[in-house]
Amino acid sequence: MDPTRMRLLLIGWWCATVVPGVTVAIFLPDQAREPSGAVLALWIVGFVVQLLLFMVLSRQLKGVTLSMVLWFAVSLLPFGIDWAFENVAAEIALVLTAVLIALVIDYKVTSSAGLQRDGIRATAVVLEVKKPLMNVVVNNVYIKRKLRVRIERDDGAAPYEASYSDLFMIGDVPDPGESFRVVVDPAKPQRMEAAEAGRGRGPTPQVAPVAAPATGRGSASGRTTWRFTSWKGTGSRPSYAPYRPEPSRPASTSTSAGGRDVTAALQQLADLHEKGQLTDEEFAIAKRELLGG
Repeated sequence: MDPTRMRLLLIGWWCATVVPGVTVAIFLPDQAREPSGAVLALWIVGFVVQLLLFMVLSRQLKGVTLSMVLWFAVSLLPFGIDWAFENVAAEIALVLTAVLIALVIDYKVTSSAGLQRDGIRATAVVLEVKKPLMNVVVNNVYIKRKLRVRIERDDGAAPYEASYSDLFMIGDVPDPGESFRVVVDPAKPQRMEAAEAGRGRGPTPQVAPVAAPATGRGSASGRTTWRFTSWKGTGSRPSYAPYRPEPSRPASTSTSAGGRDVTAALQQLADLHEKGQLTDEEFAIAKRELLGG
């Protein structure tokens, strides 16, 4: 993640979001009351450009979590700026809101880059996978889960418990007893992110290979599902392959013993678990049996 590239994208997004509406408000207010072709073209071009830039930006935000409130504000902001041309106070407030959103994203990116660079690497051992009140599935590939973990830092500090919330591949949510690598803020031990390979303090351990993840093109029945989706693409999250110094299952498991496709079977298990037809314990046991554990 390059903070300089992020800032250039943010500047471009801000200009595409603000400039068309402000230009119309200052120079073409009469034409905007009954939008002419030129005004509509300016609004449409600005909206499309800012949308494309923000999609590019969001795909670069690896490991940076943005709240749904922020995504909602970003999606409505261009419309507000375009149609507030007759209210100067509203126009100024919306332009300042765009500035605030850009500053918030820049702060998150800079903070995340600093944590990956200066943080302390650690192993997060899963103690409990907390059952969510509502399943949040992103692009039919990632599922949001909150974990209770024990943090074992590489610098030899005493282990401690913490909460960790993030997106995981469907079918690859770590079970109690499994572990993965994180990077911890030395000043705020409860603040952590998934460790990016080759960054942070301390050596990078070998990561056990895992089965190929689900492709996110729908369930095993072939139907496409849309559930609480966002614009984030599949490249927007770090890999959460469980960290095991000694791999407990083969490096390549494309099919199970019965010839079934592991990816499709995992998707079926995840769907049954989401619908409440499998308990957490039954799902964990079925997944371990499927993967040969």
